[in-house]
Amino acid sequence: MNVQQEKLLDFLAEGAGQLRIPVFQRPYSWGVDQCGELWRDVCRAGKGSLQHFAGPLICMPAEGGARYIVDGQQRLITVSLLIMA
Repeated sequence: MNVQQEKLLDFLAEGAGQLRIPVFQRPYSWGVDQCGELWRDVCRAGKGSLQHFAGPLICMPAEGGARYIVDGQQRLITVSLLIMA
């Protein structure tokens, strides 16, 4: 297993192929409370120079250069929605 640490925005910006959600993952289920907590964490991290650990994001290779999101799906979808809003 190849483990590396990188910033979430760098991960999203690198454009290294399509991200896919495997069929065994649960559907998106975060509600207002979880989204609000993540948003507060993002705001706190943005105010200071300290890094914030947002939790693991585990991916595995998929066909065609894509990657499956094995862990971190809920956080990644929420952050993507916040960026697009």
